[in-house]
Amino acid sequence: MKSSQKVRLAVEDGAEVVTTAPSCGDCLSPQSELRLAAENGNVPAMYHYALECSDPEERRRWLWMAVEKAYFPAMCDYGLECDDPDERKRWLREAAHEGYVPAIYQYGLECDDPATRKFWLRQAAEERYVVAMYDYGQQCDVPAERKKWLREAAEEGHIQAMYELALKCDDPEERNRWLQEAAGYGWEAAKEILSPQKPMLRPAGLESASLPALAPLRGVAAKS
Repeated sequence: MKSSQKVRLAVEDGAEVVTTAPSCGDCLSPQSELRLAAENGNVPAMYHYALECSDPEERRRWLWMAVEKAYFPAMCDYGLECDDPDERKRWLREAAHEGYVPAIYQYGLECDDPATRKFWLRQAAEERYVVAMYDYGQQCDVPAERKKWLREAAEEGHIQAMYELALKCDDPEERNRWLQEAAGYGWEAAKEILSPQKPMLRPAGLESASLPALAPLRGVAAKS
């Protein structure tokens, strides 16, 4: 009989997967170790193994197993994969009511009622969830409040927020600083404004489909 050894695999939510795997030449790959831990009943491993699955049915099966154990990240991801709108909302709502911040944000996006949507987006924004800071700011009718959340999102690395905040700055130095930040992360509209050939040009749109919405975060990381 081959000897075995303890395998420790850290996962992103802080839990530690501990399982037993063969030693020597039969050492398992990280994905195989994760599956073994999941099969041994480790709930975070079920969830993280699901995220590694390329087959949609296998992914949903492992997500559901973690959902049945009331694992909130799995509830959120399982809900996002549901085609039925009511089922989607049900699982997002359950995870949101348990305080899982990505679910709070996603559930807010699912709400048709503007007041309810705004309520949930604010909850996620106050938890420093970066995309929620930006989206909540877009819901604010008061210009000062809107600018405040734009600034919060920009300071946490949201590139489009950097750009939009720059356009709202009265101070030329601050405006230039935020344009430089956004341009440094590749935001084309910001680079065009800073172009020596077109110093006063203001682009027609804010979107940049080829770029990510977030820069590498500084300080508080986005929760997912």
